[in-house]
Amino acid sequence: VSFGDVVPNRIHLPDIKNSMFPRTFNGSSNSRIINGEISKMFSRPYQASLQVLYQNVLHHICGAVIIAPDVLVCAAHCLVVYPVEWLRIEVGSLSLTSNASVYTQFLDVESVKPHEDYRAIVNEEEVFPNDIGLIFLKRRMTFNANVQPILIASPFQSFDNEICVISGWGRTYYGSPKTADLREANMRKWPYQQCQDVHQEIGTSVNKNQICVKGESDDGLPPGACQGDSGGPLACGHRFLLGVASYVFDKCSVEDPSVYTRVPGYYTWIIESIFQHSFPQ
Repeated sequence: VSFGDVVPNRIHLPDIKNSMFPRTFNGSSNSRIINGEISKMFSRPYQASLQVLYQNVLHHICGAVIIAPDVLVCAAHCLVVYPVEWLRIEVGSLSLTSNASVYTQFLDVESVKPHEDYRAIVNEEEVFPNDIGLIFLKRRMTFNANVQPILIASPFQSFDNEICVISGWGRTYYGSPKTADLREANMRKWPYQQCQDVHQEIGTSVNKNQICVKGESDDGLPPGACQGDSGGPLACGHRFLLGVASYVFDKCSVEDPSVYTRVPGYYTWIIESIFQHSFPQ
């Protein structure tokens, strides 16, 4: 068994990968923030690590985002690979290898709910549509200075051309091992048509619930997402959740955009799913 990233389906379009972070169109599977900075304590309290417990060892596979004491949002492709009994959540940590801090909590997963219309498909009409899901915990986490929920952005906020922040424990360059430290990077959110145009150049298409972002840098080294960051947050404005990491272009090139599922487009689905869920007493 191999851990560390969720492996995406192999596809035939030359430039797309979908991994356990952003998967890449051509089929690789691990992601991490390229050319990003190490996050500071308390800066990303909504960030969680989705892990697999195998032979008494926890393995990070994806990011996840806290939206309630017992609910997290993630990418669907992170939730359809391993049995739910193997899944764990770690919150409150900046490093996944050092000793747990006073803020760290490890939580058992009660169930997961990938979106019913998620499809691991890449064709001329669509790329990994509806790549979003929910994680329900067996017990509530305790909020503290480094464990806090994030608000979902309004469906009426576009954030076009604004600077947003991505974060995760994915790879720092294509083919590298996963990083132990949480990293983050500034990304500019593209307007929808710009995102559509770059996809049509390679023979496919995106929908209004998919977002392209590209790194911003002052030192000539633009950041980007890579494998291992899947399911992690795209936060805009004053800590509003706009997206979760879905896929990247081939070999995590920082010259290409990273693509996120637009969370506000699924607000009704999220609320209805939480309302219908039977939480443990």
